[in-house]
Amino acid sequence: MTARDELEALLRRRGNVTTRELRRAVERQGYSHLRTTGGHHIYGKAGFRSLAVPQSVTSGTAAAILRRLAAELGEEE
Repeated sequence: MTARDELEALLRRRGNVTTRELRRAVERQGYSHLRTTGGHHIYGKAGFRSLAVPQSVTSGTAAAILRRLAAELGEEE
């Protein structure tokens, strides 16, 4: 399964994406965990803006983060 396929599969899921699944998807895209501030895990990747993943993820927040990762993946290809 390619990185894009994995992101699309998570986006299509009817149930909520867990924080753990979202963090793993972010890390598979090459982001590194920089720090945890308040209720957010902050990730960074050279050449890209930092990305905050909340510890309590709602479906709308997860979808927005996954769409951003998919867009960045398209820029790299």
